[in-house]
Amino acid sequence: MLLLARIADFTVRDRERKLRQAEADGGWRPRPGMPGFGNMRPPSTQNASSGPPAHAQGPPPHSRGAPRPGWTGQPPAGPSSQGRPAPPAVPIFYGMAPSPALAPVHSSYENPNFERSPPTPNTPHPKYADLPAAYEQAVSEWQSILDAHTKVAELLEQADGFAPLPEDILPPAPGGHGQGLSAPFGPPILYRSYDISIIWMMIHLSKIILLRSHPGMPAAATMAAGVCASASAPYGMLIGRIAVGMQIPVTPDLSPFLGAVLTESSMPLFFAGITFQDPQHREWLITRFLEIDKRTGWASAGIIARGCETAWEKTAEMGRGPPYVRRTNPITKDEDGKYTDEQKDSGSRRERNRVQERQTGEQETRFVVKNGLTGTWAVNLLGTEEDLRMGMERFGL
Repeated sequence: MLLLARIADFTVRDRERKLRQAEADGGWRPRPGMPGFGNMRPPSTQNASSGPPAHAQGPPPHSRGAPRPGWTGQPPAGPSSQGRPAPPAVPIFYGMAPSPALAPVHSSYENPNFERSPPTPNTPHPKYADLPAAYEQAVSEWQSILDAHTKVAELLEQADGFAPLPEDILPPAPGGHGQGLSAPFGPPILYRSYDISIIWMMIHLSKIILLRSHPGMPAAATMAAGVCASASAPYGMLIGRIAVGMQIPVTPDLSPFLGAVLTESSMPLFFAGITFQDPQHREWLITRFLEIDKRTGWASAGIIARGCETAWEKTAEMGRGPPYVRRTNPITKDEDGKYTDEQKDSGSRRERNRVQERQTGEQETRFVVKNGLTGTWAVNLLGTEEDLRMGMERFGL
């Protein structure tokens, strides 16, 4: 909990700098060393970069227009910073062929009243002058949180009480003793008790949020989740493997302890699940959320399921994910501005469900959320920058 609070505090304080950086760059741009763009260096050697390397920063300041006074077409003397000979100078091209220095102007074209404009200083705008140093400081603080997270995970790994159970003593799956547990995420991970499983899920959840809050990531949470999907995917698979080990009993009885465990597992599954691409992963996730909603009465699990399906639909519309056919009603705003999952034809649908219930005795509407007030926080997690701005303005922030 303290790690998550520290990450959240850092993310909020770093948001203003990210917005100013995006404004200075004309939009978000990836930075070297950030998660999801190449392998991250080990914590002991990972240093922040104030900008792209020299070869990616564009031409030198004096390469546009006429060459600077004294330019001879040769690089400065001395070895390069890499210990290799400096590369030969590339001549400046004006059109189809190289051109020498300023060509002399014919006397008939001279303007005695012409005055050359003063050179423009190659300095950043004062509003953005502190951004490189601010980025360095943000990366340093982010790195310290990463080191703390690594230390906590190492301490738990070294403790026998927090070690996973061997595969040869895993309980059988419901319906047979020789089937074992299976899921699309891989072999399940079980611990001595479900509360230890929740601790490990929170450890992996905090790592996902920490990766998405890197100073080089976009300020918008949904965009950062997509950019960081490749780096956070292994931790999402670990969360899924742990969740599979928390079996929901087939009997109607559910202890308060197990109900609390299933409720606590919903948030790690949510943060991991919005980036799932595999149809089997998505199918299992929605089924688990709806089962938690039905068995525990915690309606937020159903809201989370709808939020994940909405995120998958949005990524498919943008061409960043496979198509998805949702199983639940989407969350919409009614005339009073409240969030609800009711559809225009919901009345006839409910009537058909009631008829079918009387005939079969089955509760077909067990996954329908009646109270639309519980969906607001899900929009805060899945909303865009515009949604967040409107919400803050509504409260005078």
